[in-house]
Amino acid sequence: MHPITFDAEMNRSGARSPARALRLTPVGRWSSALKAVGAALSVQAVPDRPAQAWTWPDPIGSRRAAGAAASSEHPGHALEAGAGAPAPTAAPAPPAPPVLTQAVPWRAAEALPCLPNGAIDTWPVAFTGADAAYARLWFQGVLLTLLTLGGYLPWARIACRRYLLQHTRVAGQPLDDHRSPWAMLVRQCLLLSLLGGVVLAAAGSLVMGLAAATLALAVWPMLKLLGLSQRLQRTTWARRPMAFEAGLLDIYQALGWPLVGVALLVWSWLAVAWWGHAAGWVLWGMALGGCLLAVPGWCWAWLHFRQSHLRLGPLRVRWRLGPDALSSLMLQALGATLLLLVFNLGLASICLAALLWWQATGVPAWALAVLLVASVGVAVGLVWPQAHARAHKLVWNRTGNRHVRVRCRLRVPAIVRMQRRHGLLLVLTLGLYWPWAQIQARRARLNATVLQARVGVAVLAAHWPVK
Repeated sequence: MHPITFDAEMNRSGARSPARALRLTPVGRWSSALKAVGAALSVQAVPDRPAQAWTWPDPIGSRRAAGAAASSEHPGHALEAGAGAPAPTAAPAPPAPPVLTQAVPWRAAEALPCLPNGAIDTWPVAFTGADAAYARLWFQGVLLTLLTLGGYLPWARIACRRYLLQHTRVAGQPLDDHRSPWAMLVRQCLLLSLLGGVVLAAAGSLVMGLAAATLALAVWPMLKLLGLSQRLQRTTWARRPMAFEAGLLDIYQALGWPLVGVALLVWSWLAVAWWGHAAGWVLWGMALGGCLLAVPGWCWAWLHFRQSHLRLGPLRVRWRLGPDALSSLMLQALGATLLLLVFNLGLASICLAALLWWQATGVPAWALAVLLVASVGVAVGLVWPQAHARAHKLVWNRTGNRHVRVRCRLRVPAIVRMQRRHGLLLVLTLGLYWPWAQIQARRARLNATVLQARVGVAVLAAHWPVK
């Protein structure tokens, strides 16, 4: 047999319609007849959608997306009537305007036209703030807060946040914060009222104090949701407001189990102290260990709530990270911290033994407390910066959707060295180095972040109303 081929355009579905070629084989004396049939089919095989029409791409980085980009560069071939035979020419079809298929249910995000040929645009993120200017603003806020006994705190916080956002540019456009300090002042007064109620109840009796603290824990998620919603809904990009779409049920699902675990630990401690049996303390220690092991899952639930309810105009942000990856990272950090703590306590014991041998009068209690705090601080200071940098990179690299995704290119060793240097300077300056440390850390994180998008900046801005 000799191969015979003819091409016909086929569409898969409304979601994607790449050209597909069908190849047959001419046999013997039927070759001339099949050539004529192939020529007729080549003229009639006009796709129902032009090649320039917008299609719905797969998520950035997937294999199907890469295949679609490759197929767009090599569309359907002309008719091959036989081996070496010239293809018959047909009159070119008139160009049709791009159309959107009606097979996909239309929503605001899906109506965004993507870049042609599977192209991906990169939006840079840059921070242009100055250390000295922010430090001056920060110290001014601290001074006024102290002079007003905390009353100026909302104005100081918003001023610092506005400076940080106004010097942060995404795709060349600045961010901004339009919150009112009075709303923050109201939440601050509510938190102080809850705290004052707990203190007054605890002054009467320990049981009443724990009951008031339990009620305060039950109310706290509502205040947290209110503050988070106000902060994000008043944050703008190019004068276009963001949105945070979450309800009370969502935040209680994220924070409910941690709060229940803390309340049960406190009440069980009170019950065991009243019972006074050694077995009770053993059971309470086992419950405490179980809660510590559940901390990674609780952190994942909170991050999933925070990252998955943000809306950027027509785009809803998603978070694609399972709990296993975050739990593994946190358990590794916890294990390394415990090993360093044991090593530090061993060194502290050797120092105490040498001190006792040199001075037989004994060691004061404050020296033991200082050694214990120093051992814990050194262990946490050596492990926490690396765990924090890895977690930051892991969390933001899994944030985005099918149109826009975040890519964090943070170098973990460099950020670890910077954070350890900042920690040492904060200890030496009694916390006064904080504004410089905050500016440098923010610059390092943001300048290592980009956004990869399948839509143009102008297209997203056109579908995102100005505030």
